[in-house]
Amino acid sequence: MSGKPDKERAPDSWPLSIGLDIGATWAKAWIVRRTEAGLEAPGEPMLERWNVTGFRPLDLQQQQDGAARSAGEVATANELVRTAAAVVMRAAEGLATAPALAIATAGPKTEDGRGIALWRRGPRVPHLLDDLLAELARQGFLPAATPTRLFDDGAAAAAGELAATNGSLHGITEALYIGPGTGVAEAYISGGQLAPWPASIPPAYAEPMPSGATYGEPEPSGATYGDTIALAGQADLTPNFAALAELIALRKMQFAALDLPAFERITIGAKGGELLAAEPQTSPLWKPLKSKTEVRASNLYAAAALGAVALETAPRR
Repeated sequence: MSGKPDKERAPDSWPLSIGLDIGATWAKAWIVRRTEAGLEAPGEPMLERWNVTGFRPLDLQQQQDGAARSAGEVATANELVRTAAAVVMRAAEGLATAPALAIATAGPKTEDGRGIALWRRGPRVPHLLDDLLAELARQGFLPAATPTRLFDDGAAAAAGELAATNGSLHGITEALYIGPGTGVAEAYISGGQLAPWPASIPPAYAEPMPSGATYGEPEPSGATYGDTIALAGQADLTPNFAALAELIALRKMQFAALDLPAFERITIGAKGGELLAAEPQTSPLWKPLKSKTEVRASNLYAAAALGAVALETAPRR
């Protein structure tokens, strides 16, 4: 499908968008519809994985020091771009008009927000947005609106929980979003909208646990939150959720110390939320969280894609 970018139309009036969520080994694309009540992503996503054989991310410190990308990292990055383009093209099949496009990814972004500068679990892709748009154009797809940047997956997921008609944060003013997947994404909501993460509070991957590990790494069980159905019954994930309860308690203390409003709700999303939402609150996974009455589990699978659309198509000021 080809289309012509619409520079005249207000972004929040676009009725149809594709929300693209890119993880360390996969890309997922949803058709997102705007309704009077909010955003909706009906149906299942287009999902594809790419081959990461022979690639292992460099240590984060090496990445921060500017270590060159290996041939394997470049090849994996190229495969990521091809796979992301493929799911967008599949999602766009059969649409009468070109949709807008919005993108969420893991990993700290480049200074211009158009690439992935560092990635603990995936390849660095410094020109991801431009490379993806070029590949889509090569295949004949021009979005109705050109994406301006890549959005953080945690911030996008929180925005999705706010904007979706069935979002767990719909109507909530003060909240914390925690998305335990292969890592732990986080976002802060204040005044009913995304707010900057406090500079004095380290991200989960840099927040030390009493054991010496960090909250963004695999926990004592050796399994990450992303090990869901495949590991259910084969690995004890209770220590993961005990660590999650510790992180929640720590965040509440840290935000209170900054005299910030108390959280009305703490949403657990991503794979951790899916696991919890599928379990009765009498299960061992819920046990360490039972005293935290503001905690909700969300199984909004499309949260990051919905949130990317909400952020990309927000009215321009």
